[in-house]
Amino acid sequence: MTPQQKCRGAGFTLVEVMLAVALFSICMAMAFGGFSNVLNSTVASVKHSVAHNNLCNSMSRMTRDLMESKAVFTYGVNNYFVIQKTNSAGTTFNVIYLIHNGTLYRFDFSNPQLTALGTGFDTLELQFFSMQNELTTDAASAVLVNLTVRSKTTSQGRVLTDAVETRVRLRNKQV
Repeated sequence: MTPQQKCRGAGFTLVEVMLAVALFSICMAMAFGGFSNVLNSTVASVKHSVAHNNLCNSMSRMTRDLMESKAVFTYGVNNYFVIQKTNSAGTTFNVIYLIHNGTLYRFDFSNPQLTALGTGFDTLELQFFSMQNELTTDAASAVLVNLTVRSKTTSQGRVLTDAVETRVRLRNKQV
């Protein structure tokens, strides 16, 4: 065999190179698609986790206020309620919770200040229970208050919903 014949058989043909590039491209496209889905799911999961933490922190604040309350009023309006409290000096004042345009606000009349507790809130519901643990519409006779807060966020075209619920015994009532 001459040196020219040895050199011809040593490389790849154009068809072989094109086939290898095509297979590599298909494998990379599949890998990128999988990586893209994982990344989108991670972003959605982080956004949902932040919204849930926001919901829990706000619920904790509302629960604390409810536990210290003298009375609770709803006035028949959704996403809004008023808590009547007494400070250490014996002065009675109100605290208002309100959801407006997805933001939960707290307004404290003892130290006039409007605080945004977070965004992404959907609904705020109160249910009142009597001493017999029966649902009642009379907030004045209520011993227990069931508080439910729902949030709704959108991430990567998906709507993520969450809800946190708690039941609080009003401190000025005996069970």
